[in-house]
Amino acid sequence: CLHHQGTVTMTDPINPDYYKTAPENTSIHGECIDYATDLGFVLGSAFKYVWRAGRKGDIRQDLNKAVKLLDHAVHNGSFRGQAHLRMDLATPQTPRRRIMLLIAAANTASARNAAQLIRAALDNPALLDTIDQPTNLRGAPHHSKERTDD
Repeated sequence: CLHHQGTVTMTDPINPDYYKTAPENTSIHGECIDYATDLGFVLGSAFKYVWRAGRKGDIRQDLNKAVKLLDHAVHNGSFRGQAHLRMDLATPQTPRRRIMLLIAAANTASARNAAQLIRAALDNPALLDTIDQPTNLRGAPHHSKERTDD
């Protein structure tokens, strides 16, 4: 139970909210477990850490755990299956969503790329701060303003 100004909020210790709802701006439908179980233990755990990063404790700690697991998968061939993410494709890409898509692809190249993107974010506080912000294909912030030609 959590107490907030005289009210009591019940939390589920087995399946807390940060696993039930997708991270901000990812537009992924479903719960974390729906995807993590398809990926097997190693990639599923990496996926879980990226999913919850910054939503349960320290974002850096969870992302470092994800990198360690992705490196393990790359070096040991820990690829058991793919996860087919159900999402709104019209939503602009975010770095977190891109990383999750790479992990879900479940192959050596995508796991290596996901680990590189996470390392870049961990090395650059500005990137880490924008992990849930829409970006264009080059990684720059996406601006939703309509463009008008004069």
